[in-house]
Amino acid sequence: MSNPGLVRKPPPTPAGDPGWRAALETLTALRGAVAAVQRLALESIDGENADALVAAVAELNRSMAHHLPLLQKTATQGAAVPAEVALQLQRLGADIQQISQTNTRLSAQAQRALDVLFPADAVKAYSRLAGRASPFASSNGAASGYFKT
Repeated sequence: MSNPGLVRKPPPTPAGDPGWRAALETLTALRGAVAAVQRLALESIDGENADALVAAVAELNRSMAHHLPLLQKTATQGAAVPAEVALQLQRLGADIQQISQTNTRLSAQAQRALDVLFPADAVKAYSRLAGRASPFASSNGAASGYFKT
């Protein structure tokens, strides 16, 4: 999934506005992109591949890196942060934390499945039979050394 227009030039800042309007628009766009990534993460559970999720996460990463200077500049201009901007920043942080937790759960589920498919004792026994370390062997789960990139 691509978010065309998400990485865009910030709108011009009117005189007297330290950039809050632009920051709010940026935060709104970022929260939308984060919601799309979260949705794709949950959809990828039932899907056969995660290409759309990977593409959306890459686009979100580029967008967040692109917009961070604007948000930092606006936040350090000395003016009190408007409540709406502060709330959107707080919500964006919570949204990103939720994606992180979803990723952790998905990784743990995949690791448990691999441990069931390739029990450590069986992998070690076959490795010894072969006289060398199996590509499946690792210290972090039965098959993690083979499947992790």
